[in-house]
Amino acid sequence: MYAVDWEDEFLKENRERLSVIRNIKFIQHDMNNAPLDDVKVSGIYLVDVIEHVDSANEEKFLKNICASYSDKEEAVMIIGTPNLAAAQHASKQSAAVHINLKSQDSLKRLLEKYFYNAFMFGMNDEVVHTGYAPMCHYIWGIGCGLR
Repeated sequence: MYAVDWEDEFLKENRERLSVIRNIKFIQHDMNNAPLDDVKVSGIYLVDVIEHVDSANEEKFLKNICASYSDKEEAVMIIGTPNLAAAQHASKQSAAVHINLKSQDSLKRLLEKYFYNAFMFGMNDEVVHTGYAPMCHYIWGIGCGLR
C-alpha cells in the first residue's frame, strides 16, 4: 500500500498515526506535476483529495494518478469528497480550501471520463446509501475498468 501526498507534514502525521500497519510506504510527491514512474497498483483510493485539486489541473492530476495502474481492466478508483450541495453549510475555513467541490452528477461524469463503469453513493453521518444525492453531505464514487 502506498500513501502519497504533496504535503510532507501530512505524511509525517499519517506515518505516526498508522505506524502499527507495516505494509504502507509513504511517498512525498505532487501528482499535479508528474506520475509516479516506479509504482504500479490495482486500486486507488482518494478520500478528501479531489476537492483540493485546482479544477484547471484536474485532468493532468487524474492522468498522472491513472498512470500507476498495473492492469487497465482490473483498475478501480474510489473517490470520497464533500458534496457541493452541502457547501452552503460549510465553515469559511472549509470553503477556503475546498476549491473543487463536486455534485454526485459531476463526480460521476468525471469518473466516466476515465472508467467504463461508475457507481455513486451518498453518505450522511456513518450511513452510506444510494438515496437522494442533494441531501448527502458526503459523496462516494467508484470507477472500474480504466478506459
